[in-house]
Amino acid sequence: MQETGFLPSLVNYDKETIDQPLIDKIQEFITSDTFQLDNLKKVSTVAMNLAKWVFAMDKFYRVNKIVKPKKEQLKIAEEKYESVMKVLKVKQGELKKVVD
Repeated sequence: MQETGFLPSLVNYDKETIDQPLIDKIQEFITSDTFQLDNLKKVSTVAMNLAKWVFAMDKFYRVNKIVKPKKEQLKIAEEKYESVMKVLKVKQGELKKVVD
């Protein structure tokens, strides 16, 4: 924690790379009574804030497990939409020629 780059490393942590084995490892701490925010606040505000970050990463992982497949589905749907819009643009051009 005394490293000069510690805080930026937390801020810039790549949340997308969190995987189940890491979540399994932190569960021991997250479920511990001594790691709860009220208890940590009595000991150290720094520890409490670091615990908040750990809880946030855990929550992000759990939410991202639901959201990530939906993002992938959205990407596929947007690609299909783009291809359909290209065809539509061509057809609209052909229609304009006929109408004119």
